[in-house]
Amino acid sequence: MKKMLLITLVTSTVIILSGCLSPAEKHVRQGDLFMEQGNWDNAIAEYISAQELDPSVVVNIRLSHAYANRGTAYYMSGNYNAAIYDFQNAFQQDNAAEVSEILASSYKARAMQYLQNGDYDRAMADADAILVYYNGSDALAFYIRGTALIGKGQWDQAITDLSKAVGIDAAIDSDLKLPQAYLERAKLLLAQGLQTEATQYIERAIVLANEAAGRDPSSAVAYRRLANAYILLQQYDSALNYLSKAMELDPSDSVAYTLMAEIQFKTGDSDAALSNLEKAISMDPNNAAAYYQRAVIYVEQGKMDLAIAGLSKAIELEPQFYLYHNRALVYLTKALQEPDTKNSPLLELAIDDWTKTLELKPDLFQPHFWRGYAYFKMEQWDLAEADLKKAIELSNDPETIRSAENLLQQIARKQAM
Repeated sequence: MKKMLLITLVTSTVIILSGCLSPAEKHVRQGDLFMEQGNWDNAIAEYISAQELDPSVVVNIRLSHAYANRGTAYYMSGNYNAAIYDFQNAFQQDNAAEVSEILASSYKARAMQYLQNGDYDRAMADADAILVYYNGSDALAFYIRGTALIGKGQWDQAITDLSKAVGIDAAIDSDLKLPQAYLERAKLLLAQGLQTEATQYIERAIVLANEAAGRDPSSAVAYRRLANAYILLQQYDSALNYLSKAMELDPSDSVAYTLMAEIQFKTGDSDAALSNLEKAISMDPNNAAAYYQRAVIYVEQGKMDLAIAGLSKAIELEPQFYLYHNRALVYLTKALQEPDTKNSPLLELAIDDWTKTLELKPDLFQPHFWRGYAYFKMEQWDLAEADLKKAIELSNDPETIRSAENLLQQIARKQAM
């Protein structure tokens, strides 16, 4: 994915007769000697001194080369912050194409580090900087932006950027981020009960994943994406076929085991699902989806404390809106089992999680409804009323609307007493 272009810029030493040297020329000559020795720090210091005395193009170019050489050393050691600083200085002195290219490469390397660390905003900022140097057209920059947007749960924007990346370079989706974005968007639509709209996104993901598998038949990820798509369509036989192919190509794929467990759970074999989830977590302790899926099974089994622990771990690894929403539902379920539900601290925890859910996805009706219901149980009528009315405004689900209207009627009666 990331093509690293390393350029070492050298400056030829200019032979100057010592008797005719000006103060600036003395610094230049000393800088040239340091450059030949690879002593970039001292070379930069000498060229800066020369530049202060004689800001000529020749001195500027020498300083640019010194910064670029030191930046290359930082780049090769993986210190991209220092590399970018030096290349920016090099570019300011002499905006040569090779300096621009390696500066952009440094941004790419640092952005990929940010992505791996989950620092999505900084990754996007670096991607924007890359696009400046490539006049708004660079496949990897759009890929970085799209991948960061997936991490932020902004799937429509992710699809836009990833589509641009693929349009510039079809191979840029080598780990199939674009079909992933389509599938994640479909999951959100399914959660809102919008089956028809979701199916369109799933079908597009299937087309893209098939194209990727055609380009690279050894791509386990392509078959895994296809399996995921057919799971969403509830076509489990097709999903199992693709998943078996993915696991054959990559037996250590933690996500594949997670998807296998999802199919087993949905077809009624919770024990087998738990076994595969344990395998998935042992292969990758940072697999948030595996912790989430295991928590879902624990909820079905009535093991609420284990479910909360699993959801909390998933949130720690990948703070997505649906994880907060589901943990809030578990808190609420436990609170309703207590003799004094009204004063249960679990309701406060649930409300905090629904508030976080709505920070991430403001237009979802379910968090508004359930937060309103939690406020209702706490007898905080005004807050309950506001959330329930918002749920009605946002919802297209008749059952949710009826339930919210029923609770509002009860609130009106209690307030009238």
